[in-house]
Amino acid sequence: MRSYLPYLSLLLACMLAGCSKSNADAVAQKSVDTLKELTRAVEKGDKAEMKAVAQKLQNIIKEGNEIKVTKNEKDRMTEKYKPLIEAESKKMMAAMIKSMSEGKITAVDMQEIAKMMQSTK
Repeated sequence: MRSYLPYLSLLLACMLAGCSKSNADAVAQKSVDTLKELTRAVEKGDKAEMKAVAQKLQNIIKEGNEIKVTKNEKDRMTEKYKPLIEAESKKMMAAMIKSMSEGKITAVDMQEIAKMMQSTK
């Protein structure tokens, strides 16, 4: 099974590439919360919800890309949110494996979600 952690790392990079200091934490927290929603959708095997949440995540990333931050702010945000995103990514991977083994979702379903995430580059 292919790892989707790189796509979630891409999420962090995209998210942090463009957040103003006033909005940086809000956008980052929305991203973490939406990753949690995606994990729950994967656990349920709800394909429609997975796609809807992935679209929501794309919109959050685009929102973050519209604003700029200093290198110091980006470093602070990375230090604060990277562990949260990595932890949720691990939960999502476990949910994917479980849902796939139970026949709730397929590798193709997850590839579709991954393609959506790649389109935010």
